[in-house]
Amino acid sequence: MNLMTRTVCSIVALAAWASGLALAADAGRGEAIVPVAAAASSTQTESKAPEHLRDGSGLSETSPGSGVWVHSNDAFREKGVERGTMWSSGAVGGKTETKPTVTFDLGKECTVGSFRVWNYNEARWTSTGFKEIEVSASLDGEKFEPVGAAVFEQAPGESDYEGQAISFKQAVQARYIRLHCLSNWQGERSGLAEIRFFRGGAGGADAIAPGVKPVVKVRQLEPNHPNPPRPAVAGAENIVFPPDSGIIDVTAAPYNAKGDGAADDTQAIQAALNDYPNAGAIIYLPNGTYLISATLRWPQGRGGGSEYKNTILQGQSRAGTILRLKDACPGYTDPAAPKEMVWTGDKPAQRFRNAIRNCTWDTGKGNPGAVGVRFNASNVGCLRDVLIRSGDGAGVIGLDMAFTDEIGPCFVKNVSVTGFDTGIATKFGVNGIVLEHITLRGLGFAGGPPAGGRHVRSERRRRWLRQRDPERHQGRRRDRSRAARARVGQREDAWFRAYVAGPAGEGNPRRAVGRPEGLGRHHAIRRQDGRPERR
Repeated sequence: MNLMTRTVCSIVALAAWASGLALAADAGRGEAIVPVAAAASSTQTESKAPEHLRDGSGLSETSPGSGVWVHSNDAFREKGVERGTMWSSGAVGGKTETKPTVTFDLGKECTVGSFRVWNYNEARWTSTGFKEIEVSASLDGEKFEPVGAAVFEQAPGESDYEGQAISFKQAVQARYIRLHCLSNWQGERSGLAEIRFFRGGAGGADAIAPGVKPVVKVRQLEPNHPNPPRPAVAGAENIVFPPDSGIIDVTAAPYNAKGDGAADDTQAIQAALNDYPNAGAIIYLPNGTYLISATLRWPQGRGGGSEYKNTILQGQSRAGTILRLKDACPGYTDPAAPKEMVWTGDKPAQRFRNAIRNCTWDTGKGNPGAVGVRFNASNVGCLRDVLIRSGDGAGVIGLDMAFTDEIGPCFVKNVSVTGFDTGIATKFGVNGIVLEHITLRGLGFAGGPPAGGRHVRSERRRRWLRQRDPERHQGRRRDRSRAARARVGQREDAWFRAYVAGPAGEGNPRRAVGRPEGLGRHHAIRRQDGRPERR
């Protein structure tokens, strides 16, 4: 069978599957109508083509026969294969289009009473999703009549996204359905993931109709009344709060995390985070072992600069509050595709007041692809009094601060890392990261130019600091222009390394101190007696 034949067979099989797609949540709406074509007013790239809105890419059934279909959060890969799964708008007249239109051809005249849409669900980019939209219908593709206006919910950016059902006040006869995006969730462009139409489902209290302005629903949060403090751990700190302090206790209603080391508490903790985006909230974890099976993500908020910041995850004690990854957890077993236990936001450097304090992150056993903590914070953000450990010594990175640019300025203090191929990783030289009282066991430490610290000790003789310094600190005057810094950053041939003979404590004169000159790009390695190390 040649490539052309295989491709045609794959398309036929996909079409046969898609034509029979029925969703359990839409059982009363009848069989899904899958568009035969989709066209958009603009497209970002070929991998973000509008055809992905109809071809089933990224959709999967939660379990065989369940009838519950969810969309992945990977816009470029499906089941390990390079393939686009979503659509996003491109440029029109040299300017990125944020109010695009998408037109779906149903193949023939149909009765349409509702549809299910999966908004743009790419992890960390869900602000691209449509928000306020207008729906219109046509029989000939030329003359469109209004059906109503709707508000699409922002996608969660998770791999089990079930989408949103939209009903028409009255069913319409149409071959073409058009969605016009009036606004998005504060993204720089607009997009969707998938759509299916249904003959039934018209009517209902929330149905859309011409001339009716939709309302953006605001979730009313259930009051959170902290539970009584759990017993302290002998010899450990005991951080507790008064009942009226306003902290969010994940073990109290409505979250009800167990912290018993047996129940999966991922959704409970994530729900608590999601409910308080950019709110200055302290998400509190009393002593206990919280089993998790997926990445805990900082809440995105609703755009406008509010994403992934001003959130604190606080434990009762480092020894007593343990977040533990399930052994051999799916998604964490491949070192070539690292996945983190917790993630606190991407660039730019606006992750103000993010903090993780007084807790332990344990990657369990059989998770060689695990990253303990991917931490990003700015200004008063900090990671302190934290233990990051691997249950069996395996893992990619303990503390990853090299996964994105513009991390910091922030403070990392009283942190221990045990296990992993790399203990702590930093990379980019935009802002500074200060490390103090850091203990590394059974691992290597890789640090980039912005890392400066004191009282950093390693209990094995391995490379523990790697920094890039193209000018080799010869006292030259530095050009601080952005272009010059970029050129400096591209030169990879001037590395220097410091090695620590372990065990090394505060009495060991070999430690790294970052020079405060410039923007943190350039550092020197000096002994405590002030003399430079030989290189």
